[in-house]
Amino acid sequence: MSMKITQMMRRMNYKMNNQKGFIGIVALVIIGFIGLAVVGSALNLITIPWLKFNSQVQMNRDIVTKTYNADNAIYNYHWFQERAGAIDALYCAVAQVQK
Repeated sequence: MSMKITQMMRRMNYKMNNQKGFIGIVALVIIGFIGLAVVGSALNLITIPWLKFNSQVQMNRDIVTKTYNADNAIYNYHWFQERAGAIDALYCAVAQVQK
């Protein structure tokens, strides 16, 4: 009887050790992915992975920064208003000539 109990205990210990090993591997994989995400974000590799050249990535980053700049947004608004006024004036001049 004690032989069967000993064998059962060994099987349970073996299963528990295998489960601990599996959980450890899963934990390492998760930590590895988090580490890759942090390093990739720091190097800006994850945000735009399909671009190969750092200058292109830097240019895109500058465009986004410029787009979110409030002074640049106001400048763009005034520029657009001036261009729209010039186009309207041109349409009026064309209409006057066609009459």
